[in-house]
Amino acid sequence: MPPQAAGPGPIDRSGLRRPAHLPNASPPIHKLSDNALLDRLAGGLAAVPDAVRHRPDLLARLLPGLRADFTMLETYTYRPEVRLPCPITAFGGAADSTVTADALAAWAEHTSTFSQQMLPGDQFFLITSEGEVVSCLANLLSPDYL
Repeated sequence: MPPQAAGPGPIDRSGLRRPAHLPNASPPIHKLSDNALLDRLAGGLAAVPDAVRHRPDLLARLLPGLRADFTMLETYTYRPEVRLPCPITAFGGAADSTVTADALAAWAEHTSTFSQQMLPGDQFFLITSEGEVVSCLANLLSPDYL
C-alpha cells in the first residue's frame, strides 16, 4: 500500500488586520488618490521614502502593485467553509496599533488548533524582532510540532 499523503502543514499569519470573516472597519485605501495613498502609508502602514515619492518613474512602478494589494484585501468576500485541518499561528507586534491581539485571535475560528505570538515591536516587528520570529517559526516547523 502506498504511504498516505500528509495533510497540510501549519499556516503562519502576520500583518493581516483581521481574518476575512470580520468586516473591515477602516475606510478603503485602494480608492484613494495617489497622494492620499502615499500619505496614508506614511501615517502608520509603511513609509515611502521621499526619494521615491519625488520620482514619478518609481511611483509608476510602485503604486499599481500597492493599490492591487489593497484592492484584494479590501474587496475579498469571505465564504464560510469547514475549519482547516492544520494549525494556524498568528503573529503580531505587541505595540502595533493597527493589528490588535484581539483581531489576531479571530483567526482561531478557522482551525481547530490555534496559537498566537505577540512579539516586541509595532507593525514592523518582523524586522525589529527578526530573531524571535525566526525562532518561533523554527519551533513551529520542527518535526516534533508537525
